[in-house]
Amino acid sequence: MIWQLPDEVKLDEEFCELMESYRANYVGFFLDRFDKKHTPGYKGGYFNINSVTGRPHDHHRCYSWSDGRALAELAICHMGDLADREVLARYVEHLYTVLQERYELNGYLPHVVDERTNLATDHAANVSIEPGASSYSHVFVMNGMFQYGLIFGRAEALSLAERLLDDLTHALDSDRFLENGAPRPKGHRAQGPFMIAMGAFADILETLETLHGRTSPEFERQAAGFLARGRNCIDYILANHYRESDHAFWEVSQDGEGVVDESGAVITDPGHTIEFTGFAARFARYLGGDERERLLRTCRDIFLWAAARGFHAAKDLVYKNVSRDTGDPIADAQVPDISQVVSPRVFQTYFGGNPGPISLATFPWWVPMEVMAAGSVLHVGDASAAIDSFTIRAAKGVFEHYISANIRGLCYQTIGDGFFEPADIPPSLPTLDLMHSHRSLRILLRELC
Repeated sequence: MIWQLPDEVKLDEEFCELMESYRANYVGFFLDRFDKKHTPGYKGGYFNINSVTGRPHDHHRCYSWSDGRALAELAICHMGDLADREVLARYVEHLYTVLQERYELNGYLPHVVDERTNLATDHAANVSIEPGASSYSHVFVMNGMFQYGLIFGRAEALSLAERLLDDLTHALDSDRFLENGAPRPKGHRAQGPFMIAMGAFADILETLETLHGRTSPEFERQAAGFLARGRNCIDYILANHYRESDHAFWEVSQDGEGVVDESGAVITDPGHTIEFTGFAARFARYLGGDERERLLRTCRDIFLWAAARGFHAAKDLVYKNVSRDTGDPIADAQVPDISQVVSPRVFQTYFGGNPGPISLATFPWWVPMEVMAAGSVLHVGDASAAIDSFTIRAAKGVFEHYISANIRGLCYQTIGDGFFEPADIPPSLPTLDLMHSHRSLRILLRELC
């Protein structure tokens, strides 16, 4: 299925209908795959697909990161009106079962496991996570367990979610959060763990509101801890990764100052920056009036700063990394042999047949998705309409550059700078990812449509 935006894109009924069709297609693709491929003993989430070829990767690995994300998003889907409700429920149950077993077998949630045994592989990211420490995989599975436990009424899932939440809280407070299996250099702290945690808290608060209503005693009782933790995350990020004078935002700090990389730049990840603004804006709705409005204004300022620097000058694409102070793109992918990840035409025409190694700046697919989600929450109050303009640019970029016929019209994961075509380089995991696309479009549809 190949999708097309209307010639003149507006945030109108036609746009909403297209986005709803595309969102439903994302869920439908994975439901169909699960229904056809599900076999007893398989320990993964059925995401092991190459976005360029449409074929499964040749490894036998699955990832707690993507399985936890999918558990959360598919559990939330179950509160909606879907035709494949029975298949959806079986898929959710499968994801819960393999993740619960994975935790019990390994004593933590390894980043990468064998799809047949559920045991940690020898992957470098599989550093054992001790009590009181945490990782991105733990945060995503925590959110999934909360969503599953709350929506399906499963106490055992909530028990694991609470353990993971306690470890996360301690890890953020004591600098024991492991990124990619290792701590950062001493004194360096990234905003990513705090941002991802706060996004999970926003997801959980929204589910509690759906289940109980925002003014109910039950919501107030269950929401209090998530509100306190989310505030702490936002306060930390704004104190250490944000410059109020010009609304600059950056990834890694030491003592509140941006850490300079080997090229002499302080890196801004526009996608992570805009993701933060969307998560914080959703979280802000649960705060008091003055506090809420201050945070929303700050989020709008940061969004506009990041979008102005992150978008390519001529294309509706957003870079993975740019310099905070100059806006210049920064290569984020180191490719040993470029001939293996681009088409023969691009290899000859753009790289002159030279295999490299190559340093490449990229445009990951998830970034425009998060621009659309954040823009849909933040556009109210933007008198300039610039946020709507960037939201439309992000949508244009998705449908012009990322649609892959080999995976039923879902997105290529990475577009390369300069040649603006797919590069077979996974932005984080070599699997398709349900969460960014579905959650982003779910939020956009809720806010705009």
